[in-house]
Amino acid sequence: MIAVHPEIRRTGAGVTIAVDHAHLECEFNLVLFGSGVYHFDDKAFDIGPGSLIWLAPGKRHRLERSADLDMWVATISDGALDNSFLSDVLSRPHRTLSAEDAVALDRLLRHVSQDAAEPRLYNAGIYYAFRTAWRMTMMGVEGRFKRPHSAVIKIVEILSADPSVTTLGVAAERCGLSADYVGHLLPQQLGVSFKELLNRTRLNRFFSIYPTSRNILTAALDAGFGSYTQFYRVFCDIVGQPPRAWLGGDSHVPPLDLMPFSTIVTRKTDSEDGVYPFSFMVSQDFTSLRRWFGSTFPTCLERALGEESAAPPIATGICNLSDLRRFEEDLVDEVSASNSENALMLADFFRRQNVLATYAQSHGQWQLGTSDLAMIVGLDFVLGLMLARSRPLPSREQILPICYRFREAFCNLNTFANATSDEVQRTSMAAIVSSVLKLHALRAAMARESRSTFEQIAACSRSVMLATVGIDPLSTAIEI
Repeated sequence: MIAVHPEIRRTGAGVTIAVDHAHLECEFNLVLFGSGVYHFDDKAFDIGPGSLIWLAPGKRHRLERSADLDMWVATISDGALDNSFLSDVLSRPHRTLSAEDAVALDRLLRHVSQDAAEPRLYNAGIYYAFRTAWRMTMMGVEGRFKRPHSAVIKIVEILSADPSVTTLGVAAERCGLSADYVGHLLPQQLGVSFKELLNRTRLNRFFSIYPTSRNILTAALDAGFGSYTQFYRVFCDIVGQPPRAWLGGDSHVPPLDLMPFSTIVTRKTDSEDGVYPFSFMVSQDFTSLRRWFGSTFPTCLERALGEESAAPPIATGICNLSDLRRFEEDLVDEVSASNSENALMLADFFRRQNVLATYAQSHGQWQLGTSDLAMIVGLDFVLGLMLARSRPLPSREQILPICYRFREAFCNLNTFANATSDEVQRTSMAAIVSSVLKLHALRAAMARESRSTFEQIAACSRSVMLATVGIDPLSTAIEI
């Protein structure tokens, strides 16, 4: 039996903490992304987006999670709930909520979680969240999550990829359907109107742009908002706080996914899109990245001090991260020159995923930004080291000295002194794609918890680092 405190928290993709315990508090989980299997009461429950799970006080439970499982966890003292409440929810341990209820509960949990610094308000919010989840449980149904209509999937993909689409009519026309039909379909399947879906898409885009621009107005306009007033109103309505209060000034951008339930429509299950081989995720060899690592680079990198003041940043000139998508075809061509099979998988990967949005969200946890090429390439190198050494995800403090080493080595060798803006940005894109694939591999390996998988990935990563950077990750003097 372990001790837990009443709280509301979100456990994101890549979490490796094992869940196999019991505690005296009542708990519920709301699944946003991914999948898994919960084991309790001698039963196994498949969970997916929209699943609401109740865990009884004192009952042991075990969770098997996919690499991308993302969910809310809420706990409350057993004494705060009456017996009839517990009887109701524990007789219905697993429910699939309607899309409308899932969106509403996610929004409530997000707002309550922001009040943790005010205990009285926070505890009242936790109690209200439990009562709300109870009400939804009584109306929820058993059954596995079903993917939305193909038209809904297409609408979300269109809005995410093309900021110029701002009306229901245009979006519906792109799908070959009537605006009335799509207008009725979205609330039924996602629980949101077209307008709210559009606003959430724009806010997601804002959070991918802001770390580079560091200007709220500029990022808001580039994200598709017509004015700061419109942006401010939407931000407060969905996030629950004014922009500056949430962003904390210009020093920190909290990673936040503003379409937590809706974006499941762009996430395919393993059975639908297949599983990319680990060799593909780890072994990408982009010419536009490798070309800068000459024979003297490894020695120069290992001798670098790893201090921020040792060399100036290497400016990427990236104003809008999404602009780098123009290099996707170029990277596929680079890979095709040496491995046509990997090139086909990379093209498929680009088609299925918004790689730059994934990078902004998943890699945003390290707050390295995209204005300095050394930070982008250094992070990719660190992830390669972690894979080769079968280590868990690094911290920001572990990554920064390595990035400073890259900055110093590049400057000492005048690596990018004569490089064009396009060459620097293409290199940035190659490193971004490489690190996104590595992070996918690392999380998938952690989810499998297989020794042989880790050994396979480690061997592949070591081979690639030797061939591209010229450094053996197992014997290098560079430590993390």
